[in-house]
Amino acid sequence: MKIESIDFSTFAVSVSFGRDEGWQIPVRLASLVTVATDCQVPSILCALPDRLAPAIRIASEKLVARNPIVALVSSIVRDSDRIEPGRRIVGKGETFFCVGDSRSACRYSLFLAGTGDNADRASRCAHILAVAFGYTNDFSFEIRLGVYELLMNVIEHGIESDSRDWIQVDLEREGDTLLVSIIDQGVAFDPSKDSEFDLQAYIGARKKRGLGLIMTHRIAEQFTHHRESGFNMTLMKKSVRPRGSAPRAGKEKSMVQFKIEGSAPLGNGSNTLTFSGDLDAKGALLVEQMLAQLMEKKVIRVTLDFEKVSFISSAGVGILLGLVSSLRDAGGDAVFTRVPLKVSSVFHLLNLEDYFTISDSITADA
Repeated sequence: MKIESIDFSTFAVSVSFGRDEGWQIPVRLASLVTVATDCQVPSILCALPDRLAPAIRIASEKLVARNPIVALVSSIVRDSDRIEPGRRIVGKGETFFCVGDSRSACRYSLFLAGTGDNADRASRCAHILAVAFGYTNDFSFEIRLGVYELLMNVIEHGIESDSRDWIQVDLEREGDTLLVSIIDQGVAFDPSKDSEFDLQAYIGARKKRGLGLIMTHRIAEQFTHHRESGFNMTLMKKSVRPRGSAPRAGKEKSMVQFKIEGSAPLGNGSNTLTFSGDLDAKGALLVEQMLAQLMEKKVIRVTLDFEKVSFISSAGVGILLGLVSSLRDAGGDAVFTRVPLKVSSVFHLLNLEDYFTISDSITADA
């Protein structure tokens, strides 16, 4: 599957397939439809190859018929977008653009100004590209999380707030391994140095941040860094796990706004709250405000419904740790319910399943 274009104002996607992909065409298209829900992709234009085997075409057309966000087109029409031999612009905006390699469907580069909004955009794009490379949705979600955390680390700690320096993110598939490299001109900082996560020390220090690099280290199989000519060069490698192995588990404007909806009193100082959207840096601020309101009203027992949470970052995990710790200190607790697999996989990265009270989880993508 080749990503032909991405409209970064709406995140609409156009894709094409080669005849040699055979039965992988409906399989990969189905994966992209699943990712579209997570990444809020409103529409997918799909161009099937000519002279495709009838059975494959029928299966693909049936898949399209069941998913109204997908439309079949005879070809993908683009403006002239070649910027140099072998390179083409896939999508662009004032502060963000994506470049593909005309010679390979498994090599793309993202260029972005250092803002939280662009970190979100780049992480979603990485999720979509990883699926286009042929990786599973779960694998691709971890790539999205790793890219987001690395970029936010650069944006928050490595570059000046008014800096005009751009950040480059390269994604390339080599066999079963996905290579993600991030190049920035920020201050010298080595994110590849691993650090242990001490849950009790973290809670005791009342920290709210600092989990991002720990989570990224647990996602990647290999993590290296070097500095060259004033640039930080960070490389993350992640390979497909053998079948049967256990899964591992300041943004300006969220593309999927986080919301805390409705409060249904259950008695005994308990409330039910529904989270929806991306629980990232901005979402964490809303949860922090919610916690202050709960403590003021002496509500110390809450049930938190996570069914509509599509993404959670280290900032989101950090504020949840603070929320649970504060409620328990007051003699109460928080119960997490309907936790999606992607959210529970992030908890698993930090071995938090036993610390949080989780009543049930959603074990498969909706």
